Parts: sequence; structure tokens; C-alpha cells
Amino acid sequence: ESTGAEKELIEAVRQKSQIIKISATPAPKPEPVPVATPRPPDFLAYQNRANAHFVKGEFDLAVINYNKVIELNPKESATYMSRGLAYHNKEYYDKAIIDFGKVIELDPKDVSAYAKRADSYERMGELNKAIADYEKVVELDPTNQTAKSSLQRLQAELAKTMPPKPVEASAVNETNETPKIINVGSMKELAV
Repeated sequence: ESTGAEKELIEAVRQKSQIIKISATPAPKPEPVPVATPRPPDFLAYQNRANAHFVKGEFDLAVINYNKVIELNPKESATYMSRGLAYHNKEYYDKAIIDFGKVIELDPKDVSAYAKRADSYERMGELNKAIADYEKVVELDPTNQTAKSSLQRLQAELAKTMPPKPVEASAVNETNETPKIINVGSMKELAV
């Protein structure tokens, strides 16, 4: 009233305002409502998605999902093998070799990891490393004919690139005879 408000407004405010009673006992605290905590990511879901992409030939998407699986479960050698195969199919042989090496680190008797790493080394032109891995495959699985034939083929290919061994003089002339000089005339017209 002292501020100059109209009487109807003042009366309306009085009718609508609630009367607040103050009590000596404190109001009960509301109980906390449990909030659902998000589930940790399920690596099997990523694994299944990665495998589905791999089967479809979508190797880039498969690698993304395999990365997540490895992040969640880094001790699973099968995931490294699958990601290595995806890299191998994309012709990223250097990355494939790293993954196959991790499989071998986690499971030293995994024949397929040695075989795929040998194939990757061969495709990169590192024949000595490929031969070493094929030898390990044959050592672990003596019945593996594919590894045996690849090993023989690479050894033969490597032998072709090796320079010939120098022949000792005693092997050339075992009778210790002086070599005979043969006069064939001038060879100027044959020189090219």
C-alpha cells in the first residue's frame, strides 16, 4: 500500500500467497536416486562387428573395430591375427608383420602366424626373414607341405641372387701342368 499499488492487486496477492510454517524439526533429506552406470564396452560386440566387416571385405572398418577390441582385451592373440590378416589383405605388410609378431609373442607355437608373417616378409622382398619363418613353420608342423615348398622355392630364389663362389686355383688345374697358350690370331674385328 505504501508503494502505491492498487488495492485489487494487493488483495489478489494476499489470497494467493501461502502461509509458511516454520517447524523445529528439519525436513527429511531426499533419498538419492540411483543412477544407472553405463556398462563397460563389451569387447565381443566389437569383435563380432569387426569380423562381419572382415567377411564383407571392408578391411578398414574391420581394423577400426579390431583396434577397439585390442584396447579392451590386449591379451587375445586371435584379435591380433585377425587385424594382421586385414592389414595383409590391404597390402600393409609392415603392419601385418607387427601383428603376426604379437601373435607369436602371445602364442609362440602358432603355426599360422609364422606362415602369414613369412608370406608378408616375402611380399616385402625380405627373403631371409621369410625363410626363417618358413623354417619355423616346418619345425612346428613337419607335415605342412605348403611351407616346405615355399621354403624350397625361396631358398632356390635366394641361391640365384647370391654371387658365385670363387674357384680355387688348385681345383682348376689339378695336374699342376702349365696351361698351354693357343694362338687364335687377332680378335679386333670380334670386339664389340
